[in-house]
Amino acid sequence: MKLLKRLTRSSMKLNKKRTVVTMVGVILAVALLTTVSVMVLCFRQSLINFQKDVGGDYHYIFRNVNEDNMDKFLDNRNFEKTALVSEEGFAEYDGIANESKPYLYVAGTNKEGFSTLNPNMVEGRLPEKDDELVIPRHLRTNGRVDLKVGDTVTLNLGTRVTDTEQDPEFHFKQSNPLTEDEHIEDTQTKTYTIVGIMERPGYNVEDYEFPGYTCYTYCDDMEKASTVYVRLTSKALRHRDSVIAGIMEVDENLYKEIMFGDGTEPSEEDFKEYCKQYEATGMDVETNIWLIEYESVWPISDTFKAVYELAAAVMIIIIITSVCCIKNSFEISVTEKVKQYGMLISVGATRKQIRGSVLYEGFLLGLVGIPGGVALGCLASFILVKICNTLLDGMLNTVVVYNFSVWAIVLAALLGCITIFFSANGSARKATKISPVSAIRNQAEIKNNKKLKTSKMVKKLFGVGGVVAHKAIKRNKRKYRTVALAIIICTVAFIAISSFTSLAFKTTKVAYGDRDYNVSLYYTPKNVDGDPESMVEKLDNIQEIDKCKYYYGTVNEDNVNVLATDDGNDRVYILAIDDENYSKYIKSLGLTEQEVDGKAILINNKIEIVEVDNKMKKVEGEYFKVKAGDSINIDFGEYYGEKAGTNTLDLGICAITKERPLGWKNSSGAAIFVINNKTWNELDFADEKLVSHGIYMVSDNADLLQDNIEKMMNGLGCTSDDYNMDNVDASEKSMNSMFTLIAIFTYGLITVIALIGVTNIINTLNTSMQLRAREFATLRSIGMTNKEFNRMIRLECIFVGGKALIIAIPMGFLVSYGIYKILMNGVIEFAFNPPIIPAVISVVVVFALLMIIMKLSMTKINGKNIIETIKNENV
Repeated sequence: MKLLKRLTRSSMKLNKKRTVVTMVGVILAVALLTTVSVMVLCFRQSLINFQKDVGGDYHYIFRNVNEDNMDKFLDNRNFEKTALVSEEGFAEYDGIANESKPYLYVAGTNKEGFSTLNPNMVEGRLPEKDDELVIPRHLRTNGRVDLKVGDTVTLNLGTRVTDTEQDPEFHFKQSNPLTEDEHIEDTQTKTYTIVGIMERPGYNVEDYEFPGYTCYTYCDDMEKASTVYVRLTSKALRHRDSVIAGIMEVDENLYKEIMFGDGTEPSEEDFKEYCKQYEATGMDVETNIWLIEYESVWPISDTFKAVYELAAAVMIIIIITSVCCIKNSFEISVTEKVKQYGMLISVGATRKQIRGSVLYEGFLLGLVGIPGGVALGCLASFILVKICNTLLDGMLNTVVVYNFSVWAIVLAALLGCITIFFSANGSARKATKISPVSAIRNQAEIKNNKKLKTSKMVKKLFGVGGVVAHKAIKRNKRKYRTVALAIIICTVAFIAISSFTSLAFKTTKVAYGDRDYNVSLYYTPKNVDGDPESMVEKLDNIQEIDKCKYYYGTVNEDNVNVLATDDGNDRVYILAIDDENYSKYIKSLGLTEQEVDGKAILINNKIEIVEVDNKMKKVEGEYFKVKAGDSINIDFGEYYGEKAGTNTLDLGICAITKERPLGWKNSSGAAIFVINNKTWNELDFADEKLVSHGIYMVSDNADLLQDNIEKMMNGLGCTSDDYNMDNVDASEKSMNSMFTLIAIFTYGLITVIALIGVTNIINTLNTSMQLRAREFATLRSIGMTNKEFNRMIRLECIFVGGKALIIAIPMGFLVSYGIYKILMNGVIEFAFNPPIIPAVISVVVVFALLMIIMKLSMTKINGKNIIETIKNENV
């Protein structure tokens, strides 16, 4: 066996080019597998980090823990971290606007507690003394209390109680909802300095129904602690049901049945018994379910089950395509050494040893290819993570982290070994079936079952060289079939991925519509002290602006006969746009100031998205059956609940159009009556404080304009609840970034598969030319000219590339259509356009690649001595 191994190594050295090309294919395949496995773990770790940021680094919360139960949590080997939190008390605070959340709730913990609670700091730092305080950001946005870092607050902290009869030792906790007759008693005055502002704590810490804004202070004395946050060890997390059942002193089987049942309702007796045991301790337990799901190795959560299934599907595709591409190298190696194997078998080598020799070649390739592929895959994963964070900047509340895992590397290496084994195994079996006599006579690859026939057209077009080439292709079907398969895989993947990317970006345009503005601001005067319209005009980076105000109404019931359909939609907008834009608007419609004076322009066309045969289609129609010169009576009471100005209004129509002013191009759901400010003021039908105002802007720097407007509105004392901003550029950019990220992954996948395929094509064609060098030398020795050789090469390119593309292009179109049907599910349907351009690119690239490879191979062959070539049996 040592001799066979030495012969294998010598053969690989003699055929360095084939060895290197095969090794590149192995490296790329393993790199792909490594990238997929590492990226899955990066995705998992990113979700875990995100959940820790928004919810805290704990698995369970135990509330109402008394001194008797506290021993269960101290020095418990099932807990990796434990955080004790004491309730410092509730305080009423003047100025809180949210009536259902009237308190500041102050909780105290130490360094270990802050590490477990993991507050997401927006500004400042965590408390380090018992007179320092961190407040939540939503105290300002939701409670309208404007406190800053460095401010001091004096709080009367106490307990929540009611006047009704109850246990004198009982008092409401943060988790108890607000009641009408409660008040604060047993107060103690405490002054704090605000040292930080944090994001709103997770829903487990502060549910939306909790009556207090959670604030944190530092506390070393944990004797008053009544809430415990715990993080389980990895082992305990796998057996969390038994661990928690033990803490709560409930029967483990009952706990599993109630909490992790199969979906069937437990019996009444079991449920009563469980409640009895659960309530005996007096504790309540809450679960940080998402963090548990993300960190649990088993059972696998539904979220990661889908991710793992997708990754497995991608890996299977990679392995199959890689095996199809790489195995040809081993077939060429076996074909090349047929005579050698025949001689070895004739002198006593066993078939097992011959098979081992082929697999040993795979082992040597893997010895270099797998570590190289793993290193390349890790580098590619690192670059992808950086690209993800760049493209998704601002879209996510966290970042994608690079998580280097030994298990991911082991998995990729194992799958790489499997890929190499399947690639080499077929050739190894073939090598064991070689007949010594036919191998020594070099007849193993020569099949002469019947006479090969060639079309007269081939001979007429390409001459003798063409006939030789055509017969060579028929004689070596297996090699050229491998080339064709590589071309088909790469072409189909390229066409499909190109189609997906094109459809994805087209879907973005459909989803966001054809907007004629990119920044908009909406507000009502009752929520804003000041004049945003005049202030916005002074801002930079605005190329076009339209200021408008609008009011909702319905058609009076006496005019329902004017409705064009019986769907009951009688809603209308009364829209007034600023004088400058109104003048441009009526001019574009061919109207004069006199024609529109005191009347409205009706935008009567409606665009609806309806479901027809499970498909979403765009349907156009009309709201009203009216004409220019008619008038409609409009009622405003339904939308505003009370009389706002004049309750009804007779509005004359001077023109009907489909043209819409700036900002209203994609509005739907109601007819629009457009008037100017003069008519609006003359009609005097609306309470100006209730009128909705809209400002639509076109800017070459939408992000900067958005920042400036937000600063302006904040300067007017507004919060994000008082107005609404829409940055279409940012929204569209976010979706495009997501699709770009997907495109990077998919194009990255097809690029590497294409590289594997191209290396396989180069290897196959180059080696095939080299193996036929003796044949070519013989033909040259009997007088074949260079012109005939070139004809022969061109014919081989046409036959191999043409046959592959005849299969690949229709397959690519079918896959593209399948992607189209998937993407169109649930969105507006638009026509399918076959990916003609990617198909043309594929044709050009395939033929160019084949011509270049075969030309280069022939150039090397032509430079060799004819006699030496005929004598040489090695590539």
